[in-house]
Amino acid sequence: MFSMKNMLFGVFSLCLFIGMSACSQDSPASDESTDPPTGKEGIHLSVQQMELAGIEVGQATRRIMHNYLECIGQIEVPPQNRASIHSPIHGFIQEVRFLEGDLVRKGTILAVLSHPDLIRLQREMLESKGRLTWLKQEMQRIDTLAADDAIARKEQGKARSDYQIEKAHFEGIKAELSLIGLPVETIEQGEIQQNLFLKAPVSGYITGIHAHLGELVEPGKSIYEMVDPGHVHLELQVFAKDASAVRQGQAIECWVPGLEQRYLAEVHLVGREIDQETKTVRIHGHFEKEPGHLLPGTYVQGQITTSADSVWAVPQSAVVLEKGASVVYVQKGDYFEAVEVETGFQDGAFIALKMPPELQKLPMVIKGAYYLKGAAAGAEE
Repeated sequence: MFSMKNMLFGVFSLCLFIGMSACSQDSPASDESTDPPTGKEGIHLSVQQMELAGIEVGQATRRIMHNYLECIGQIEVPPQNRASIHSPIHGFIQEVRFLEGDLVRKGTILAVLSHPDLIRLQREMLESKGRLTWLKQEMQRIDTLAADDAIARKEQGKARSDYQIEKAHFEGIKAELSLIGLPVETIEQGEIQQNLFLKAPVSGYITGIHAHLGELVEPGKSIYEMVDPGHVHLELQVFAKDASAVRQGQAIECWVPGLEQRYLAEVHLVGREIDQETKTVRIHGHFEKEPGHLLPGTYVQGQITTSADSVWAVPQSAVVLEKGASVVYVQKGDYFEAVEVETGFQDGAFIALKMPPELQKLPMVIKGAYYLKGAAAGAEE
């Protein structure tokens, strides 16, 4: 009986082993991996994987690449197109005309001033003119007597001296009144001017008013600021270390941050002094077509084209950083291999490469390189 049980147990064990073996042969060893297989020879990708990852293969090409210097600056006008109107005397403001933003023509009256000193100065000129007339007649009388009278010869020198002193005094007051802006020809006729009219020295827009009605202003006090936007230019700043690359005639492209429109200009002058605070050099540029709607003082960003060279280049999407080095993925047969390259300057969507001749014609990934970088990193882990 015992032998029969042993025999049945052995038969059952054998059937169970055969069944498990059969199941083991029918079931797959593991799920198929969706990751691209990698190995010493590179990264393998199927056509379906490349399509899903959006990978495109192309070649480096020769392109004319422009090297740029980034810069900032603003729209400006020449010094002769900007004016400050000051009071030449102590005076009370009788009238303040116009407002900031008003357009005025050259010679337009902007403000009216008055002061007792203004009248006193005119009175002194007329008094001096009267004395000058009398001294001239006296000098002529003494000149006539001096021919026969020795005493008259002595007086002749004093008469000439008095006349010359008074003439200098008269001409000085006359020049002072003319410099102030009063009509001296009218004053010489005896017409005293009670008011001084401040006039616009240029045609343009009023950008600042610094006085009000009834105010007593001092000589040199700025009352109006004006700007003539008839000619605008660029005032840009580049870092001192880059200034040696800037030359007269180089192309400039600039824009106002936040706006899409681009403005073309060229370098007209390169500054010869370094700003010690910003460590920059001033670049003066002229527009090809002046943007009349941009006001002086408008902040702009720009690029100065310093060179244009024919170089090997690829789209920026072809180059990735891997362990601190720039690499591209070159296709070799049915796999891709990371190759370290030296990059140059960028121009738009392209980047220059310094490639050895053996790599210049090889197919490489120009789009989707980051997918391969991720696959390589996953394989290493």
